[in-house]
This record gives sequence, C-alpha cells and structure tokens, in this order.
Amino acid sequence: MLFNETIIAVSSPESGGVRGIVRVSGERAWEVVREVGRLPEQLEVGWNGGVVMPWVCEWWGVAGVLLFKGPRSFTGEDVAEIHVPNSPAVVRECVERILAAGGVRMASAGEFSARAFFNGKMDLTEAEGIAATINAATEMELRAAASLREGNLHREIEKVTQRVAHWLAMVEAGIDFSEEEGILSADQDEMQSDLAQIADFGLGWWLEHAVRMDRLDTLPTVVFIGEPNVGKSSLINALAGTTRSITSEVAGTTRDVLGVVMKTSRGDMRLLDVPGKEEPVDELRRQMMKARENALLEADLAIEVVVDEKYAISGMMPRHEHGTEIYAVQNKADLLPPTELRTFEYIESQEEWGGGGFMTIRGDFQLVSAKTGLNIEKLREEIGELVYRRRVIHAHLPVLNQRHRLLVLEVKEAIDRAVNLMDRPELLASELRRALDSLGQITGVVSPDEILGRIFSTFCIGK
Repeated sequence: MLFNETIIAVSSPESGGVRGIVRVSGERAWEVVREVGRLPEQLEVGWNGGVVMPWVCEWWGVAGVLLFKGPRSFTGEDVAEIHVPNSPAVVRECVERILAAGGVRMASAGEFSARAFFNGKMDLTEAEGIAATINAATEMELRAAASLREGNLHREIEKVTQRVAHWLAMVEAGIDFSEEEGILSADQDEMQSDLAQIADFGLGWWLEHAVRMDRLDTLPTVVFIGEPNVGKSSLINALAGTTRSITSEVAGTTRDVLGVVMKTSRGDMRLLDVPGKEEPVDELRRQMMKARENALLEADLAIEVVVDEKYAISGMMPRHEHGTEIYAVQNKADLLPPTELRTFEYIESQEEWGGGGFMTIRGDFQLVSAKTGLNIEKLREEIGELVYRRRVIHAHLPVLNQRHRLLVLEVKEAIDRAVNLMDRPELLASELRRALDSLGQITGVVSPDEILGRIFSTFCIGK
C-alpha cells in the first residue's frame, strides 16, 4: 500500500438501503470531488450541498457531499464522501468519473482502516473491532466487536504498558546511570509486588474471564483432564448420554482428542476427552501431549476429574491453566464408604473477580459417579451455567481473540519471570522489554524511544 496516494471506494452495501456512499481519502480528495461534482471553489469542513451530476442531469439536489479535513477524519487524511441514491449504475458512474479525473486509485481491502491505523487514529485492536463488526453474524459477536472497536481493550493494554514501562525505565536508569548524582534506584519490593499483581490479578484474570472473540461463532468447548484412569471417558459418555469414548480399566486408554456434543438448558457444547498428562518419552506421547495442550488453549472451560476411594474431597476451588478455568470433579463416588456419602455437604464458596464483587461457586455437583449416574444431571447443568456465563459480554470484561490471548500469555510469562529476577537487573530489564514488545504487538504500537523518554523525564540526567 502506498499511503501517499489518493484512494476511492464504495462504502455502502451493494444492495439494500437508499443511500450509496462513495468515499475518497488523500491529498487530492477535496480537489477531485470538487472538479467532478462542480462544487464551489471554496469549500469548508462539513460542507453539505447539492452535487452537479451531468451524467444523470444538470442538477440533482438529492446528491450531496460531506467533507472532513485531516487529521480530524477517520483516516487522518482529507476525506470526501459523495452521497447519492443507491442505484448501482449511479454509484458506478460516480466512481468511474472520479478515477478518470486522475491521481486517484481504487482502495485495496481494509486500506481506509489501515490508513487510520498508520496515522494514529486507532490501534490494531480497534481495527480488528471494525473487521469483526463487518463479519458479525449474531448479537453477541456484534457486542464483542463493539467492545474492541470502542477501544476497551486498547485502554486496558495501555494501563499495563504504562506500569511495565515505568518499572523498565527505573531498572534501565539504575543500570546505565547508577553512578550519576540524582538517579534513584527502584524500590525492589514495590516493583516485585506491582509486577506480581499485574501478572496474577491483571493478565491472569483476563485470560481466565475474557470473552473469547474467536469462539463466539462456534460451540463452546469443555475439555476433561486428569490423571490416567480416573474415568474421564466414562464421565463424558454419561454426560452426553452416548458412548463416544472407549473406556477401559487399563490406564491410558485415550490416545487422541475425542469430542461429543452435550445438550444443556443453556445451549449445546462440545466435550473433549484428552489424554492424561504424562511425560513425552516417545514421539507418540509427544504428539498426545501436544494435542492435549492445543485443546486446553481452545477450551472455554476445563473439568479436572479426580478420584479418591476413601474420602469425599471438599473445598476444591477453581484455578486455571493456559488461561482456561479449571474446575475439579470427584468421580467414582460409588466407591466411597457410605459414611462419606452421607456426610458430604453442599459446598458454596465465593471467588473475587476482576469487575468487583464476587461470583458464587456451587459445589454440590463435585461428587459424581459415571457408573451409577449420581449427580450427573446436576453436573451437566452446572457446566452449562459456567460456560455460558463466560460468554455474557459485560462492560468490565475484556474481549480477546486468539492473537490477543497468545500475546497476553507471553506478557504474563515474561512478567512472571521478571518477578524472580529482582537481584539480576540486566535479565530483569530483558524480560520487561519482552513484555512491552508483546504488549506493543497487541495494539500495534512498539516504541523503544518511549523508554528513553521516560528515563529523561523522570530523572535529573541532563545536567
């Protein structure tokens, strides 16, 4: 793309609607539209008037022009929009006459948004929001796209970037200017505490609770994990009401990812049976563990199946792995002593979440038996609630697509490493730079000069 050229495109739908919009952006936008439309010599921002369209008639008052002066326009350039009746012949003739005037070419796909990005009018997440809006097929997808388009993720990333950049500036100053008068070293305890909070209660919370933009148009996925021979396959068969997974008393029966659809009152979802976690001692097991990891990355929820033949395990709290919520379920309850079954009580706990307030974790379903059907129906409905709760889009919930999630995970891992490198400033700075680089890739803004600017603005260096 050559951004020094003036471009044109039809910005209205090809069918439907009464208005056709032809958009022109670039330094010749106003000039060429004035020539073709026979507009007054002197035009002002927001000018709105009739357009002479000699290929239709000498004067057609139902056509008009809107003018926007850069940089206060969508693309950051001079923009002109010609509004005409949405007749394919009229719109096509309008475009052809502007192209014939010279110095204008047809825009490539997404070029108006690309120019807006490169001219600093939006970041990558907002541009992705525009694309997602165009492709949205459901109300939920549209709301998630609007969250990106309106810059909600951009603002959250900016807050994290500011905090990480602040600490990197302090560390860099301590390394490069440690002997200079007036240079203060960073408070290591404060830095370590703040970075840990960013990783655990910021980025970790995003990965656990964010709306999965890339999965809104697919059935939600629940992955069952656990040690070999805890009954994952049998539990999936019981929940789905069908025999999809092969079961056996022999540990390690599942060698691949198997899926089945489960119906709940909240909606359908896929249940995935993955191999139990084990050391990849050969190529087969390496591929099995890779498939397991990929399934977890795609999961909306993970169910960890555990077994204890002596005690009813209580108080199992949610956790997460690879950004996926994990809830524990105790299977094979039919093997427990009768006293344990009688004394098992309903568990209810509360987990603090990022938007403020608490969410209730109900635990009476945690004790189940795939063999006898104990609490299977309760578990089925509870999984439905847990999964579809995550798909409700609230203003305080971030919206992440797969690209965002992988980069957020990289940022979190870099900051986790940095937290343990307080006594090694060079390595600490390297991890913080890596975190900033990944943050910059999310928004499309990577500016090493920002760090230098922070150093010079924060400390008395230039004396």
